[in-house]
Amino acid sequence: MVGKPNVYEFKPHEKDLSKVLGDLESEVMKTVWRLKKASVRDIHEDIKARRPVAFNTVATILDRLYKKEFLRRELIREKGIYYVYSPALTRKEFEELVARHVLSGLFESFEDSTIMFLLENLHINNPELIEEIKKQLKKIKNQSGSK
Repeated sequence: MVGKPNVYEFKPHEKDLSKVLGDLESEVMKTVWRLKKASVRDIHEDIKARRPVAFNTVATILDRLYKKEFLRRELIREKGIYYVYSPALTRKEFEELVARHVLSGLFESFEDSTIMFLLENLHINNPELIEEIKKQLKKIKNQSGSK
């Protein structure tokens, strides 16, 4: 893997992984996390048991997720040539990546509103503590922005 995986778009109206991935991409990721390591055929068979989907569509989605750096793949040369896919990061790592990406975008465009939303939802009513947290968040933001 070259660097951190890429999260491209956040869709707050969607559910679960579909907030950042397409519907089928979400299902493929969940399947790969569950199976740990699997061929396109294994992944296709697993998903096909729940919904109609073409083998080539699953192969295309796997390639797309590999290019986004969410999956690893290994070329196998026994009984033919095929890829075996495995997760490049755990579900928890994926969720943390998404949270960082979304919050960074919110801080970049709506810093004060984002800070206030977070503080209100943490139910902090102490004005001095709120100001200290704001200072610390801005300090962290400035440190990460200068790297």
